[in-house]
Amino acid sequence: MSWAGIFRSSIVTRKAGPSRSPRSWLSSSRLAQRSSSPPRPPNAVAVHAAAPTIPLVFIAVADPVALGLVESLAHPGGNVTGFATMVPEGFVGKQLQFLEGLVPQASRIAVLINPTNPIHQREQAKLPEIGRLLGVELVVVEASKPDQLETAFETAHTQGAEAIHVFGDPLIFIHSAKVVGLAARYRLPAMYLDRRNVLDGGLMSYGPNTSRLLASRWRLRGQNPQGRETW
Repeated sequence: MSWAGIFRSSIVTRKAGPSRSPRSWLSSSRLAQRSSSPPRPPNAVAVHAAAPTIPLVFIAVADPVALGLVESLAHPGGNVTGFATMVPEGFVGKQLQFLEGLVPQASRIAVLINPTNPIHQREQAKLPEIGRLLGVELVVVEASKPDQLETAFETAHTQGAEAIHVFGDPLIFIHSAKVVGLAARYRLPAMYLDRRNVLDGGLMSYGPNTSRLLASRWRLRGQNPQGRETW
């Protein structure tokens, strides 16, 4: 089973319950012997590593191939399937291209990452080449906790950034209003992954339509990746 992303609409999600641990997901999965669908990439990896024989449906994992959850997007293999929130190659570059098109005079664009997010670490390594292709300097700023967000935006402003690309992350989703407010305070046009940020007043988002992902989730949980009923 595979899924092709819809990248013309902004993402729509709900709060993903970060307090729920992989252990609790695993316990409930074993109890019910059904597909498990942890809401965040680290949880999905942890559950699959702890119980590789339990069919797993993941939701909103940016690059499941890089995380070792599936063999490829077209042919996941094994007993794991789900929904990726970005195309592994070129997605971040496309987001930055849209942002650069909205702020064509910008010569320096900040990129806000969470250094504890493994997908952000992988994408950060690609930024120099993306910047070269777009003809802009990309400046990385970091935040892994809510109280680090203001420092990140202040650093972007101090370093002369004229726009900012905010990588998608539970931190950004949960503190959406704060992030959007900081972008406005420091006068930084911003690109987001989640539609939630735009609804809170942000400039632009580009990502998959998570409302469709969540609707499809319940259909997928009724069967394992080989199509056999597990409910």
